[in-house]
Amino acid sequence: MAAPKFPFPQDQNYAFGIKPAGANHNDVQAAFKIFVTNYYEESGDMARIKWDTPTQTVSEGIGYGMLIMCYMDNATNMTQSKFDKLWAYYQHFTNGAGFMNWKINGFSGAAEMNGATDGDFDATLALCLAYFQWGDAKYKTAATTMIQKLYANEVSASKVLKPGDAFDSPKNPSYFVAAAIGLFNKLKWDSNDWASVLTANYTMVKGAQNATTGLVADWTNDAGQPDSRGVNYTYDAARVPWRMGLAYAWYGDAGAKDIASKMTSWMKTSTAGDPALIMSGYQLNGTAIQKYNLPAYLGPFGAAAMVDAANQAWLDACYRKLASFIDDDNYYNESLQLISLLTMTGNFLDFSSVTPKTAFKITTGVSPAGAGTVTLTPAKATYALNDQVTLQAVETGTNKFVSWGGDVTGTTTSKTITVTSDMNVTAYFNAGASDLIDDGEDGDHLTRLGTKWFTYDDILNKGASVVTPKTTTTALFKMADGGAAGSLKSAKITFSLDKGANTYNPFVGFGFPLNPAGDSTPVDISASSGLTFYMKGATCDVRVETLNITDFGYFFKRLPAAADWTLVSLKWTDFAQATWAKATTMDLKKATKIAWQTTDKGVTGDKGDISVDEIHLPGWVVPVGIKSSHRSAASAAAGHSRNLFLRLDHNGHPIPGSMYNAAGRSVAVPQSLSNR
Repeated sequence: MAAPKFPFPQDQNYAFGIKPAGANHNDVQAAFKIFVTNYYEESGDMARIKWDTPTQTVSEGIGYGMLIMCYMDNATNMTQSKFDKLWAYYQHFTNGAGFMNWKINGFSGAAEMNGATDGDFDATLALCLAYFQWGDAKYKTAATTMIQKLYANEVSASKVLKPGDAFDSPKNPSYFVAAAIGLFNKLKWDSNDWASVLTANYTMVKGAQNATTGLVADWTNDAGQPDSRGVNYTYDAARVPWRMGLAYAWYGDAGAKDIASKMTSWMKTSTAGDPALIMSGYQLNGTAIQKYNLPAYLGPFGAAAMVDAANQAWLDACYRKLASFIDDDNYYNESLQLISLLTMTGNFLDFSSVTPKTAFKITTGVSPAGAGTVTLTPAKATYALNDQVTLQAVETGTNKFVSWGGDVTGTTTSKTITVTSDMNVTAYFNAGASDLIDDGEDGDHLTRLGTKWFTYDDILNKGASVVTPKTTTTALFKMADGGAAGSLKSAKITFSLDKGANTYNPFVGFGFPLNPAGDSTPVDISASSGLTFYMKGATCDVRVETLNITDFGYFFKRLPAAADWTLVSLKWTDFAQATWAKATTMDLKKATKIAWQTTDKGVTGDKGDISVDEIHLPGWVVPVGIKSSHRSAASAAAGHSRNLFLRLDHNGHPIPGSMYNAAGRSVAVPQSLSNR
């Protein structure tokens, strides 16, 4: 395999348009991992992308997969072989004209015959890019052959793209792969009139736009009028904004900007600037069909916003929302999320027009704000490839450094790195005992807030899962032996999942309320920047429950399984709702609980354990002993004068084992205080 000329990430600016502020290639890498883990499958020298029906693959997915593998190659991802295997799959299942039959059963044979224009054009675009990425002439040869076939078989007499090689009508506006046609026209690897194809298709899509909303139907006649096959703006048409945004970014096409701008203007207004209100499908007049906020709709609108600097705030908001989708959903959502993120971060490049990046920036941040600083040695505006740079986390006040995040990992305050790309680095701090919720060292069932740990299962949902310990009003939670960083105790559950008669997948979980009353009375934790803790065990979701969410669509972050204690440092912006949830905001002024739960991918027979320890809310001063209004001034003075922090019982007396030092560790309560 050849080394890529443009290793991921490139993070470049496009020739035209804008990028979102705060674009982060780590978001792309995270989405790529989900995509490959769940949808890429190999068999011998072939590979496929699993469709919505996982036993089948469509040519559209092969095109997406080839584009993604071309852009994601680097020493870690090593995607050239994946690209070649996807291309081998395409070629293995072709019809007589040389196009992949658009739907295939696994690795066995065609389920639906003949080509689909979108998949064929995307695969050919990927071949063109592969030539510039890896330098192998075989890609140029294959691309040239495909370009000629495309023009001969999938361009109509009117120059409007046909929906496939075997039929001419109706037309599909989302099959207009404008960037690919612009590249074919620029490269001149064949002698066909691709400029006229561009003109004809821009005219068709403009004609298909609703006069008010700019939306187009999934399927139209040659004049752009909705066809009965698909009269609304749904999953096909949802790609049009992305295709237009990309064509403008690459070539500055006026037609692409016009189409994207009309759609963007209406969507910004209709959502009052909140991309969480982009819904999953519309009638052309703008009436929402389904009220879900999905990546397949949101991502392309983000790409469309890139055509005009006036959209900067909207683009930034679209990017933040798109990057927040962190759970595996389905093939189509994951594909368009990843492709849109690649586009918005400056990594969906026309390799024939750009040069590899050679000057790299290191962007640093601190969480929570003001808790410390980060210094770089040497300090430069940009760095060259393979430069050595030392990062130093500097604590301020009583704050303690916790870990590095982003492109750097580790828990030592000083870290030397080798520059290979633009880098985004966050130093996480906590305030020791003052933001510690619980470290379990006292061994009891209470947090420092005075709230009770609880566990739960799916029994009320007709499931049959088992969680241990099982808490009730009389059976209290008990900390387990063995904690993080050599400590003695931690919060732990073991579980066995059983779907039983549950309609949904089985689950169990554990956590604690934030209000000592143990009810749903909210607590304001908005001063916190996020959540830090140690975790060990099975993959799970950590979630924060807030009172403004009533459909269980709480904000969460999925955590990978960890065989050893692993420090987890999260910002609240790392949390997101599931795609099925009614989209809303994370109202941290109305927080009620924090919990860890098995994921929605759990199945009968899954067994394991989950442990957490050293739970902090950085930036929030935990109201120690909040459950008691009788804390004595003498106790408080005695504790704080020695940099100690006490949790008190209902009578204002120190709870045994509940004294914390400035590092947030439990220490023994001196006899003199215990007897107060």
